[in-house]
Amino acid sequence: MEQDNNPQFRITDTLQLIKEYWAEVWSKKWYVVAGALLLAGILITQAWLTPKKYTAPLTFMMNEDDGKSSMGISAILGEIGFGGGSGGGQNFEKITSLATSRLILEKCFYQKVRLNGQKDFLGNHILHTQAIEFDQNQFPSFADTGRRSDKMLELVNRLAKVVKGDPSKGKEGLLSVGYDEETTILEIKAKTTLPELSIVLSNTVYDVLSAYYSESSIEKQQATYYHVKHKVDSLQGEITATETQLARFKDRNKGLIYSQSYLPAQRLSRKLEMLYIMYGEASKNLETAEFLLQNATPYFQVIDRPIGPFQPVGKSRAKAGIIGGILGGLLAVAFIVGRRWFLDRLEEERVE
Repeated sequence: MEQDNNPQFRITDTLQLIKEYWAEVWSKKWYVVAGALLLAGILITQAWLTPKKYTAPLTFMMNEDDGKSSMGISAILGEIGFGGGSGGGQNFEKITSLATSRLILEKCFYQKVRLNGQKDFLGNHILHTQAIEFDQNQFPSFADTGRRSDKMLELVNRLAKVVKGDPSKGKEGLLSVGYDEETTILEIKAKTTLPELSIVLSNTVYDVLSAYYSESSIEKQQATYYHVKHKVDSLQGEITATETQLARFKDRNKGLIYSQSYLPAQRLSRKLEMLYIMYGEASKNLETAEFLLQNATPYFQVIDRPIGPFQPVGKSRAKAGIIGGILGGLLAVAFIVGRRWFLDRLEEERVE
């Protein structure tokens, strides 16, 4: 019992066991080498077969005066009788989500671009050059058609998922959009197997996104302008008609003696004065609305567009070989040690 409680005995026993296992591993060292070489070869082959990708970054920024201009527009629209709403802050998360939305990507797919001397829809270029997971033969190609078929809508939906990927499931897409919280600079990164396609994809997404936002941002100002202009035109027509009616009345009744005969003319004169006042106010509002529409600044300002050449990004064969060699050797050692331990336990049971 005293010998069992002696720590020195247990340490010596452990060291002896380690020596035995090490001797077993050393006697089968070529198995360890073979396991390391085998796994290293598998990982190197996988890295070799994985296509390299080229990243084309495009940086841009949102207009810093947007908040102030929005507040000014809201105040002016309020003065002329239209609710301008609040200016609000710059929502970068909304912009990044919009850039990879199916709405923007579908518009991009139907943009005709030139790639390697061939002009075609961007969606067709992506389908023909990238390794798409789904069967492309089940769907038609992108073409100039008025009504989208159900198959085309399904193709757009699937291709949009491939382009934006699914980071939560570890699926890398062809496109990513992010921003720097400190500098507030946004960046579009297209990552494909062709450098030319990466450049075209980044530029197309930016152009479509900026155009869509510009149209949406001036929609309220356009509606205000057309509404006020319609009112000014209506007043102008009514003034012209009233002036003509008054002139005709005066021409027909030059020889009238009774004062009551001039009452229609007086009523027309008062109406005309009111129309002049309304027309003046409407004209002022029209000038304000036109000023807001013409002086709407672009929301996006591009900083750097992608220009090649780009360094290809892919799995490093050297790194894959080192990791494979280490893991393969460790797995072989674990197998040899485990095998020896199992045989020792069987031998103990046989002796007992």
